Amino acid sequence: MSAAVTDPSLQTLWGDGSVRAFISHVSTHKELAHSLKEQLSRLGVASFVAHDDIEPMTEWEHEIEKALFSMDVLLALLTTDFSNSKWTDQEIGVAVGRGVGIVAFRLGTAPYGFIGKYQAFSVGSDPGRMASEVFRHWLRGDDRRINAVDAYIRAVSISPSFWESNQLASYLDCIPRLSQAHEYALVSAFNENPQAHFAWTLKGAMVNFLRRATSHEYGFDANHLHRISL
Repeated sequence: MSAAVTDPSLQTLWGDGSVRAFISHVSTHKELAHSLKEQLSRLGVASFVAHDDIEPMTEWEHEIEKALFSMDVLLALLTTDFSNSKWTDQEIGVAVGRGVGIVAFRLGTAPYGFIGKYQAFSVGSDPGRMASEVFRHWLRGDDRRINAVDAYIRAVSISPSFWESNQLASYLDCIPRLSQAHEYALVSAFNENPQAHFAWTLKGAMVNFLRRATSHEYGFDANHLHRISL
């Protein structure tokens, strides 16, 4: 295990995100990277964007290195000037060397070199759609290195509004099964967040989802989920 993984400052770097995504981009597209980070945070995914996450007085190379050696996945924003940076290809190289997940977004440039064999998305430059598509990909288990179910449960637990909770309902079809630990954690997250258990779309989808994903029957008692069969 690398020193970076055990570094207590990682809590400051990543927060409580269940998936740690390093967004590799060139500085001319920092607004897109920042917006993608915000969209992913709503899904329980913590993202590192150098222009956002490095304090002015911090040794920035050290912070970038720390993020690279503790990330779970690298998201490459393949804009037309991506390869002009002297840093982006090195970031890809670290991801390849560590064997972590890599996802490329085609934004004017096709995947090349080491990333030519990895999953790539052509979904345009809308950060909401970019976040949604890659999150669905992870939830389906298409990359088993990424535990997106933990991130989804976190998203339910921190959802700040009925609207955002109802948006989360659309992701349930992407989750094939739940482990017992995930079942208990999801039900607890739903019950403990009023913005989730009073969100009618999510509430309406949860019983059928749990029946499919756990083979257990659930019902509601005062808007709280509870299991009614073994």
